[in-house]
Amino acid sequence: MVSFINNKLSFQSFKKLVKTNLTVPRQEIGMTEDDVVDINTGMNLKPFFLVLVAAILGTVFYVRPVFQRFVYRITFASPLTVLFFIPAIALFLLGRSKEIGWMKPLALTVFIIGTVFSMVAYFPTQFALLETVQAGNLTDLPETGNSRIVPREVAYQYAYNTLQEPRYTLSDIDDITVLNGSAYWSFGLVPDTFIERYFGNQKGAVYFDMSNTSTTPIRTDGEMRYGMGMQIRDNVFWKVAKKKFFAGYQDPFMVYHEGENYIAYPYVRHRWSFRYVVPVAVPEFRGVILVDEEGNMEDLSKAEALENEVLKDQNFYPYDLARRRVDSINMENGVFNYLFRKKEVFEIDSPGGYNRQPYSVLTEEGMKYFVTVEPYGNAGGVYRIFVIDGRTGNISQYRTEKTLYGAERARDLVKSHNELSRISWNSFKTSEPIPVVKDGDLYWQIKIIARDNSDVSRVVYVNSKTKNVAPFNAKKSEKFFEIDSVENVSMGTVPGKDLNSTQDNSGPGKRIIVMNEGRIVANYSLENHDVEIR
Repeated sequence: MVSFINNKLSFQSFKKLVKTNLTVPRQEIGMTEDDVVDINTGMNLKPFFLVLVAAILGTVFYVRPVFQRFVYRITFASPLTVLFFIPAIALFLLGRSKEIGWMKPLALTVFIIGTVFSMVAYFPTQFALLETVQAGNLTDLPETGNSRIVPREVAYQYAYNTLQEPRYTLSDIDDITVLNGSAYWSFGLVPDTFIERYFGNQKGAVYFDMSNTSTTPIRTDGEMRYGMGMQIRDNVFWKVAKKKFFAGYQDPFMVYHEGENYIAYPYVRHRWSFRYVVPVAVPEFRGVILVDEEGNMEDLSKAEALENEVLKDQNFYPYDLARRRVDSINMENGVFNYLFRKKEVFEIDSPGGYNRQPYSVLTEEGMKYFVTVEPYGNAGGVYRIFVIDGRTGNISQYRTEKTLYGAERARDLVKSHNELSRISWNSFKTSEPIPVVKDGDLYWQIKIIARDNSDVSRVVYVNSKTKNVAPFNAKKSEKFFEIDSVENVSMGTVPGKDLNSTQDNSGPGKRIIVMNEGRIVANYSLENHDVEIR
């Protein structure tokens, strides 16, 4: 009894206990009202809440790579969210909890201003992007180095069908990598089972030559300490995002250098500025994070990436940023012109399919991005051609002086061609109208592929000036770059050759005659889709 009374009790509980069970007043046992506390108000919960908040913040900080893209988009990449929408929500909640009447109208006002700015922010952002563009004029387009024959979807199917590694598959992320001067589609070789994703490693990469359908994929083995397809802490993006949290990361790509695999992550940062009192975020290419097989990460600035031996000849400038900067050139003559007069306003071609512009083209000057644009409105010709350096992002433009047919018209010409019109277009489709430059002329290189992406049936070159159509099978397509000129000749006689002579076993029909300085060097039959070199 004594030990029980010596403990501090609630005064109200004590009174109730005295009334019901005890008859001894508290004064007689030496207890005063100061010796008891109210348990409803005496327990201090602040340390508990502080520990709870610290635990939550620590957990969020630890798993911050999970939220990296979202956080970056609503902070660095969105000044309107930071300056208007988040404060509006905070004011509304504060006014509601504290019952401060003027805060709710203020929150609504801030929200409305932010909404209005967001509706017109496109134009100030385009003007800010335009300031980063100094497009020089080209008198000639860079000559195409080698042929880009295999579309991405076909390369993936080829590589997938040749995989012989249990528990592994190709990564969903792909890009273009230069190996020994040739362009390849690159895919990571990533874990494909639940256990491997958590306890296994990425086992290198698979590369497929873009210029040849008859080659087998190249596999470069090497266990990546941090890689694609790996889960939680071993995922390469988890590590990259922890190293540099506030960055806008682009899709990674594989690089093979001196027997070792690398993963390259280009990234941008957004610079805030005000255009016509509207806060905007202008994306700028800032560098590349390079990850080797051991998991070592190197944060390269733009200048350092250009000098890095691993990234030599690789194109790492972000595709989306290149496209946006080209599109901003439409603002050169002001908003009124862009909306109403449409003088020198263009549209970026959108031919559909897996890829969209810009297209990577390996030229004699290195890897370039090509963006072809049409005049605004109901027009399908080539208006300008923008050539972007795949490493620096420098933009040059080629203004067409003569009528050039665009990609959509080239596709129509392919489908209406005498021999190609016989193709069952329910089973085949056209893919990737890639701009190709030969002897100063612009051609559209169009692939005819199976709808299940299993193979390339034809590679067709359409002269954008003359509309001539030159179809090749995939194996013979490289001959296009070896001949001096291509002439599409109807059935009949041409100088130096009688198409109906007995020397030609294929008989009369539609043909392509290849001539060099008046001498026939190749005789191409559209019937058997082969090239006879003489």
